[in-house]
Amino acid sequence: MADDDFTIQTQGLAEVVVRLNRLDPGLRKEIQTQMKAEASPLIAAARSLLPAESPLENWYNWPRGLGPYTLSKARTGVKVTYKGSSKGPRIPLLTFQQTSAVGAIVDMAGRADGKGKGSEGGARGQAMIGRLDRATGRDASRTMYPALEAKMPSIMKGLQDAVDQTVRQFQREIYQLG
Repeated sequence: MADDDFTIQTQGLAEVVVRLNRLDPGLRKEIQTQMKAEASPLIAAARSLLPAESPLENWYNWPRGLGPYTLSKARTGVKVTYKGSSKGPRIPLLTFQQTSAVGAIVDMAGRADGKGKGSEGGARGQAMIGRLDRATGRDASRTMYPALEAKMPSIMKGLQDAVDQTVRQFQREIYQLG
């Protein structure tokens, strides 16, 4: 998924994390760990949507040594990472991504409807997209977005709880100092 495909904005949360890092780096690391833990159901959901068997036969023939599709290779590519710095006004806190090339192809192939770069006029691209759609039972995005859509309400609640807990802990520490 691209950085701008799905964005949830929270007022002030990113700024709190940046300031928290200045005051108490240990507490910032703790909130990062909690936020990643709250997002773990998202990873499990996306991994469960990946097909067990290779949906395509010619993985070996693809450029850049992509290699064959394996479920383990695609599963290990599903990650939630903490990204705490940005050059713009937004500070991304968690990034949900597919880092495996085979997993990204299974997930996103077909967004250009078989007419994208390298699709050789569309016929082979359409055939590949059809095989991927049949293997997964979904159109692009086949794994990442459906998982995000299914798990987002519980993850947002969990992230809010993690932030609230961290704020309470931070307040306790501040009161102890004063």
